[in-house]
Amino acid sequence: MRRLVLLALVTSAALAEGPPYFDPDRSLNKQGEAATAAVEAIRKGADGKTVAGYFAEKSAEVRDRCFEAVLERADDEKLLGELAGYVGDRDPFVAAGVAEVFAATRFAKARKVLEKRGLTAKDQLAQLEAIWALAAIGDAESAKPLEKVYKKSRDYRVKGDALIAWAEVDPEGAREEAEEALEDKLPPVRIAALVALQKIEGKAALRAAKSLIETELKGKAQVWEGRLIFAALDTVEAWTNRKSDAELGKAIVDALIERLDEVDGLPQHRIGQTLQNLTGQRIAPNADMWRGWWKSQREGFTFPDPPQAKDDEKPKGPKAGDGKDDEGGREGKQTGDEATRVRFHGIPIYSNRLTFSQDISGGMNNPLDSDDDDSPSKMVFSKRELTRVLGQLDKDVMGNVVFFSTEYYRVSDELLPLKRARDKLVEFVRAQQTPKKVGKQGSHKGRSNLYDTLAFCMQDPAIDTIFFLSEGGPNEGRFMRRKRFMRHLEKLNRYQRVQVHCLQVSYAKGGAVFLKEVSKITGGTYYSLDEIKAAHPKK
Repeated sequence: MRRLVLLALVTSAALAEGPPYFDPDRSLNKQGEAATAAVEAIRKGADGKTVAGYFAEKSAEVRDRCFEAVLERADDEKLLGELAGYVGDRDPFVAAGVAEVFAATRFAKARKVLEKRGLTAKDQLAQLEAIWALAAIGDAESAKPLEKVYKKSRDYRVKGDALIAWAEVDPEGAREEAEEALEDKLPPVRIAALVALQKIEGKAALRAAKSLIETELKGKAQVWEGRLIFAALDTVEAWTNRKSDAELGKAIVDALIERLDEVDGLPQHRIGQTLQNLTGQRIAPNADMWRGWWKSQREGFTFPDPPQAKDDEKPKGPKAGDGKDDEGGREGKQTGDEATRVRFHGIPIYSNRLTFSQDISGGMNNPLDSDDDDSPSKMVFSKRELTRVLGQLDKDVMGNVVFFSTEYYRVSDELLPLKRARDKLVEFVRAQQTPKKVGKQGSHKGRSNLYDTLAFCMQDPAIDTIFFLSEGGPNEGRFMRRKRFMRHLEKLNRYQRVQVHCLQVSYAKGGAVFLKEVSKITGGTYYSLDEIKAAHPKK
């Protein structure tokens, strides 16, 4: 109940993009045919009214491909001018779609209508798209309308993104408000203030990051503490010219070491990683150990250059499955210098605020290993491991389980304490199966809706980690095509700061590209089917 009250206070911003979106009336082939016909019409010169109609389609395949086709006509001022008439349209898909076109094309002639009608749109995403479009256009004249939205909105995403956009179009004009917003009563707006200061001045952002590291929230707001820390750590780790202000760097190390005493779970692990990143020292995330080393080094310390990470670099430490017991390597102990008791498919679990989200679309009934006659199905295999892990996590862990196909299915809308809900979660896992197709009405049930599932999983302010197991990319949902999907996921995760670790239970190359990018933009790690199999050696 405490978290529900907080959600009401900060509005249902993360949930406002809606329940699962899908087209129940057309098969995937029919959607593809409709999308191809619509794209051809756009390329042949379809007008703004026709394009707006395509943006109102139920099918993401149609909407996303039409969006791409419109961008091919980015120099067609007549079409863009006609689309400007649909800014703030009553249909939220249309209103958001046309504003997104103006963000992608930086169509300056749409600025005034975006300020007048886009910033006052009823739909949250349409309003956000107008804010992002004005930031992309970058006219200083937009500063006043954006300031007005920032000061009046009670929706934290709208309020926060308006501040960030204001900082992009008028950095010095937004500086004072951004600095004051570091103390805003809504914790996510403090994250927005940090991002805004990144747009204004690097050193100011680093000082703000130190402030957020030191921040201790009280009462109902405390659930956001981890996300403030993660936003600050992301800022510090992105600092490349560390030798330019050694005293600021030392003050940040001081703050990080002190914070280690006060946190656990993923915040503790992430702070330990950042200390290693800053100093080059591989020390466990223990405040006393760090204090002892830092006391002798601080005065003359010179910060090393930041480490250069490779694109597909996995966390350092033993490979998946290095554990000594016979149940998926749960006793495998170290990644870096840190201990972890429980592993999921060989992956260390540092979080105590997490959701497991697993695919139950039609392909999950196929064998995990097509070359092995005794191979379990992907569904049986994944449920077995999830059941094991839920049974072994500590009782103080807060968790949830979400299964998805075309729609998502969950035990709860928020994380549950395992000390009370463990049996309920395990029972839910054991009962899941791929959705049955019952006549014509159920023909759409077995698809893969990744975006809506991830958006739902991220909505609880307490969550910091998602283990996301899927065969590959989506074929249903609010967003489906890779570039558009990632843009919206990255915008959503600006406040959520959730790590998404993607586990792929297929060899589909396109799915691998998709899931790797989801992990990369959320700070998580991608695991291939071969890596997953390695964590479960045959007895």
